[in-house]
Order: sequence, then structure tokens, then C-alpha cells
Amino acid sequence: MEETNRYAEQSLQGTGKEWSTNAEEIRAYFSFMILMGINRLPEIRDYWCNSEYLHYSPIADRITRDQFEQITRYLHFADNDTLPARGEEGYSRLQKVDPVISTLKENFRAVYYPNREVSIDEAMIPFKGRSSMKQYVPLKPVKRGFKVWAMADSLNGYLYDFNV
Repeated sequence: MEETNRYAEQSLQGTGKEWSTNAEEIRAYFSFMILMGINRLPEIRDYWCNSEYLHYSPIADRITRDQFEQITRYLHFADNDTLPARGEEGYSRLQKVDPVISTLKENFRAVYYPNREVSIDEAMIPFKGRSSMKQYVPLKPVKRGFKVWAMADSLNGYLYDFNV
């Protein structure tokens, strides 16, 4: 929330406009993004459409379309002014999302207990946009995208050990 508000303030500087959000809206925003992945509509704006076939009340009744779009526009996780520039020591291509990645890693480690049998494999996440991290692997079914490492676990009916 702090970095999102900071970036909005920096972006709107000199325009006479103001915008801010709060922690509750940011949490709701990510919840809505998960819901949008489950209940897919053709366009983002369709969730707020007046049509009975497209309107999606769990989102539309809780946040305005404009506020959702503003959060999307200004969403930030790190202060751009403190990040090292390309070529400087400490620069990382993922530095703008490193705080999120670190938090996710900590939380996953705290709640996930792998079984004895795990399998690790590479996977391609399709992506056709511009990114220096995109790879081209001509022999894969998905030829362009982000190469990631994935772990599969044989659950044996249990994902977590709740007795810990």
C-alpha cells in the first residue's frame, strides 16, 4: 500500500490530481484478481457491466471499476528511487517484485511440508509480450515465454501436517 501510494503521488506530481488507497483495498484487489482467474470474462470491464450475463457481483459490488483500474495503474512493491540502475551493483531484473517474492517464499516455507517423493521439472509459461526474461525454446510445445522450475508433490491425501 505504501509503495503504491508513493508511486501514485510521484506519477501525479504537478497534475493537481490526488489518489490513494489503503491496505484493505489492496487485499481486496488481490482477492478480486484470484476471483477473476476463476470466473473468467472476455474483458476486465465486463465484471462491472450492467448485463445480467456478465455482471459479477462479488467484485462489482465491492469496488468501483475506476478504483480497480487505478490500483492496477499504480500498483508498486518497491520504491523506484532507491532501486539500483541497470549495470550498478545490486541490480536485479526482478528487483521491483523482489519484496513480493521474498514474502511468498517465507510464507510458503512456513506452511508447506513436502513429502518424501517430489519431482522437479522445467515448464514454460506462455508470454508473447516484450521482456528481457522471455525465452525462445523451439523444441517445446510452448515456444516463447518464461521458463520456470516447478515442483510436483505426491500428496498421499495430505497437503499439510496440521499437528505441527
